[in-house]
Amino acid sequence: QERDFELLRGLFESRVLTLAHITAIHFGGHREATRKRVRRLRIARLIDQRPHSPGQAAIFAIARKGFQLLVERGMLSRYPKIGWVKAAKRARVSELTLRHELDVLDVKAAFHTAVRKESTLKIVEFTMWPKVIEFTARQPVTGRSVLVKPDGFIRLAKTNSGGDVDDHCF
Repeated sequence: QERDFELLRGLFESRVLTLAHITAIHFGGHREATRKRVRRLRIARLIDQRPHSPGQAAIFAIARKGFQLLVERGMLSRYPKIGWVKAAKRARVSELTLRHELDVLDVKAAFHTAVRKESTLKIVEFTMWPKVIEFTARQPVTGRSVLVKPDGFIRLAKTNSGGDVDDHCF
């Protein structure tokens, strides 16, 4: 299904997702549907689950087969071109970085949950791939150029009462 491909691409981009993130971002808050589909995707070997302790949230990452499927379908064209070895290395988030990544994903999930409740809003883009959204800025005091790599970028479309659409970027 199209939603499965979006989930695989989301796993590729964000590196890791918990079941709660997948539920909020890709399944409209429907937890049981998420559980069933994630189970099927794991059985199909499209996604992997990181080892975790009992009581700790399961963390998922894209599997080689899922990555290859996205490449075959041309769904990674907006990202820097990398092979499976680099993609797998990128998905192995260190324990030091993991908490930060999950916190950023909490923000992404919160946006999806809030926007779903507001009929005039739509998430046009929400990316967490630094290479795609990095930019150069000048320091105000020194004038020196600095490369900025944000944790995320979101573009919302808001339809006003006249039917016009305004973009809002953060």
